[in-house]
Amino acid sequence: MTDSIPRFTFPAKALLWLWIALFIATVAGWMLLAPMVGASPEQSKGALMGGLLALLVCGGGLLVSAPWRDHLGSDLPTLWLMVTVGRLLMTPAAALLLYFSARPPMDFFVFGIASAFLAVLFFETPMIALDIRRQITDAEHEKPLK
Repeated sequence: MTDSIPRFTFPAKALLWLWIALFIATVAGWMLLAPMVGASPEQSKGALMGGLLALLVCGGGLLVSAPWRDHLGSDLPTLWLMVTVGRLLMTPAAALLLYFSARPPMDFFVFGIASAFLAVLFFETPMIALDIRRQITDAEHEKPLK
């Protein structure tokens, strides 16, 4: 029964490179660029903590989806949606715990979380969609003609 359903993978290598690039951009942005535009070291540290927290939660969610394994084509959208909603729910929970343990400046902490989380979704969503579309097109071209 499942032989007729095509199997697809997430673009694991591209997602790993995206996560690394976002990690570098977060660290560089909040540690190097933010002080240049007038943010205090305390504010930069709070935003960096928030950004890294969001990236760690998003990276953990990505690992849960096991992007290196192939999945049934019918399960892939549900899996990605489940991971995205899980990350959306886990990020504020983890942020609350980190906020009450470290007490960073609230406004920069929240801005760091939001900017990193939205950057992940902004780049990850089209990357996954375009790769799945490419895999579907490749699978259609490989089908034998009847």
